[in-house]
Amino acid sequence: MTLGPYFDSGFLQRPRYVPPWARDVGRLAASLAYSSFMMNVDLKLVTLPGFVAAAARSEM
Repeated sequence: MTLGPYFDSGFLQRPRYVPPWARDVGRLAASLAYSSFMMNVDLKLVTLPGFVAAAARSEM
């Protein structure tokens, strides 16, 4: 472990609180993957008229 010596010396300490989403490795991986994907989505292409048209097409 790269950070092992820092934990051993006391320079770094384990967190006091770990949120539920970070305790579960699968959930953490899913959150990170989703975040990474969303960072690459260009929302400038999403418009209200386009969204309404897509919704209307999906109702057919």
